[in-house]
Amino acid sequence: MRGFFELVPKFIAVFSVWGFLAFMSMYLLFKEKGENSANTSNAPEQMVSLYSDNQTDKFRIKQSDILCFKTCDNYLELFYLNEDEQLKTRLIRSSMKRMMFQLDSQNFYRPHQSYLVNKAHIKGLVKVKNQSYIELAYIDFNVNISRGNVKQIKTFLVS
Repeated sequence: MRGFFELVPKFIAVFSVWGFLAFMSMYLLFKEKGENSANTSNAPEQMVSLYSDNQTDKFRIKQSDILCFKTCDNYLELFYLNEDEQLKTRLIRSSMKRMMFQLDSQNFYRPHQSYLVNKAHIKGLVKVKNQSYIELAYIDFNVNISRGNVKQIKTFLVS
């Protein structure tokens, strides 16, 4: 009985520290999630945290600076603008599906299984022979469009 009463204060101390740490990690998680999903009508630009698959690599960027994502094996190649509006690239170990979940789906469009583009940076539609491409600002290559998405892109560009 004596051993039990000696262990109780230690157990309570360890349990309370563990509870405090768990509460703080949950608080920080919800706070960051609230910042990403908050209404930004008053804020000039929304910052987005892009996480890799292993959750150790985190990249914060303004959502309006993202031009597009391109698949490269098990990575995504992010094309974005830095503060001086120069084109930069970065590899992120993530899937396209996971990246679409992290971003605002109203501002991004997936015209092909290999690309995810920011609608704000679409300049136009290019057609070469039987293949259609999206022309993006700041980027020197054209983004493929799957045949089923050509009509959606045309209606988006007209409106």
